Amino acid sequence: TGCRVVGVELQPDLCEAAAALTARIPGLSDRVLFVQGDAADPNLTLPTPAGGFDHAVSHLVNLHLPDRGAVLAAAHESLCEGGTFVIEDFVLVARPTEAEARTL
Repeated sequence: TGCRVVGVELQPDLCEAAAALTARIPGLSDRVLFVQGDAADPNLTLPTPAGGFDHAVSHLVNLHLPDRGAVLAAAHESLCEGGTFVIEDFVLVARPTEAEARTL
């Protein structure tokens, strides 16, 4: 297909590992790009296609974001008209203990 993927990863080592794994599959690196950065950073520059992205996915990060609103706004701004944003994450059903909060 003509699918292109841009991944954003906060941790440099995980970004490098993702790029290395992608490079193992012939032709995939031409379609998948990983950008190291903070998705909540308004200065983060992504190679956004003309008209915006068709889809955005947040996978297991939303719970860890200190400013979810900034990330949601950035995702919304990056989408084309009619684009979709999917969040897949854990749901907090009770306030974390102090020890748990330090690990988030």
